[in-house]
Amino acid sequence: MEKNNKNKAGFWIRFLAIWLDFLLIYAILKLLFYVLLFSSIYIYFNFQFAFFILLIVYSAVSISFKGQTAGKWLLTIKVYNTNGEKLSFIQSVFRESIAKIFSAAGIFLGFLWIGFTTKKRGWHDYLAGSTVKKEVNPIKGAFIWKSFAILTFIVSSGVYLAEIIPGIYHSWKMEIPAARLDLPFLYRPVSKLTEVSDIKQDTLFTSWIKKNGQSPKDYLVRIAGQHQVTLLGEIHNQKDNLEFLNSAIPDLYFKSGVRCIGMEVLKADMNKNIKKLVNNPSYDEGLAMKIARSQPWQIWGDKEYWDVLKTVWELNKSLPANAPKMRLIGLDGDWEGPNIGVLNIGGDAKGASPFLEKFKIFPAIKDIIIEGNRESIMASNIEEEMIKKGDKGVVLVGFYHTMTQLGYPQIQNHKVVAVQQRMGLLLGQKYKDQIFGIELFQPLSPQDEDNARPPVLEGFIQAILNKSDKTAVGFSIKNSPFEFIRDSYSDVFDYYPSICYGDVAAGLICLKRSDKRRHCTWTEDYISNEMYMKYKPFYELIAKQKFNNAKDVNEYFKKNLLD
Repeated sequence: MEKNNKNKAGFWIRFLAIWLDFLLIYAILKLLFYVLLFSSIYIYFNFQFAFFILLIVYSAVSISFKGQTAGKWLLTIKVYNTNGEKLSFIQSVFRESIAKIFSAAGIFLGFLWIGFTTKKRGWHDYLAGSTVKKEVNPIKGAFIWKSFAILTFIVSSGVYLAEIIPGIYHSWKMEIPAARLDLPFLYRPVSKLTEVSDIKQDTLFTSWIKKNGQSPKDYLVRIAGQHQVTLLGEIHNQKDNLEFLNSAIPDLYFKSGVRCIGMEVLKADMNKNIKKLVNNPSYDEGLAMKIARSQPWQIWGDKEYWDVLKTVWELNKSLPANAPKMRLIGLDGDWEGPNIGVLNIGGDAKGASPFLEKFKIFPAIKDIIIEGNRESIMASNIEEEMIKKGDKGVVLVGFYHTMTQLGYPQIQNHKVVAVQQRMGLLLGQKYKDQIFGIELFQPLSPQDEDNARPPVLEGFIQAILNKSDKTAVGFSIKNSPFEFIRDSYSDVFDYYPSICYGDVAAGLICLKRSDKRRHCTWTEDYISNEMYMKYKPFYELIAKQKFNNAKDVNEYFKKNLLD
């Protein structure tokens, strides 16, 4: 029977004690990581698993020898068995491992139990036969350490919430109720549309292109000059698209009045650094690489994307001192794709990862929340940085983010009950004709990867361009013969039977024939030693092979650029 029940330590003092232990373990592991890094010992460092193991070992040894960890000692509480004696080593190991895992398994209910019972014991205490009491003679300075624990916890929690809440706020601010969505395809009769595969005579399309098609740059310059925001929808890693944007930036500034370029591959929290970079008297290669390496997926080493940084810097450097500068902004939130990738979560997951990587669920909670709200985050950043500031902008993002009139409907009992709202739709619904989406010509995804018949729209358009002698061309799909065609073998059109090409994109820019497109070139040494030490399993998951160092990873991506 438990003796001496006085002075039991309650939930909050025990929580603050373990928080101090967390800070200690975190500091030790961070120090170890950078010691290895600066000692040129580039080994993969699974921080979360190391934290878990070190915490168990440290706590078990400390409690078995002294009855308390450093955190408990600083806050003058101690662990005893039910007879008021120290726990044995076996009891301590069991308590700090299996018993505490059990307490944590039920949404930490086993720990919260301490605060709801008069005995002040958690489930792990009952399992291990332990109890935690306040020391009779507290150490000097215990109040200071208690205050320090409270302060650091509040600050850390505030920082964590400050990273999450803006994404949730952006989502709430930008989301449009389904009842208010203006989606013409929901009410359009199917009889108005034509399947591309059914078109036998293409003379109308060819003659229209000959009459209305412009050079890609002229078309972009004209459209950007007529709209507040022009969205360029790319297929990633295509060199021609990036070279085209880089070459068009001066004309966009001088002829269209564009004052802001936005990019999906840049994080919004790097905008201060980006502003500093593109307005520096000299180009800072080190800062440019820092910006590039902050990209959420940690694999975006394609040189042509980061050439945009230098292109904007060169433009600004050439402008008179009193001329407005071209701004370059990041759109994405602050999240780490590798944490999500190794957990096999979401559409970008690359396969099963080792069990030990599952410990990344703890830091990944923030990443999952932010990544899940990135459509709203990007739309909100465009709204704040371009529309509200009155600056015309051109935005380079993945094609599927750009559709201003198409949201993927969820249908139950033949009724639309919800619509997936991506970045383009959020902006298009709110700002209507101020937003214009252009597809940088690309193959659209098939309905199913195993489908024996691939989409035919790309081949149809390519044939039209070849016949019109305009393989490099830009034109508007709206109010053209292309507006009401569809390709039922493409997943873009698969969500609803009356979706047409005019819903998918307002304009089209074709730079080269599909068989002439080029992949980007890899930035030399983009994957740093620090990135390798943090994300090695993620890189191996993508490559489906083992790597020994950062050089191996760079060599792989150099030879195998991702689509």
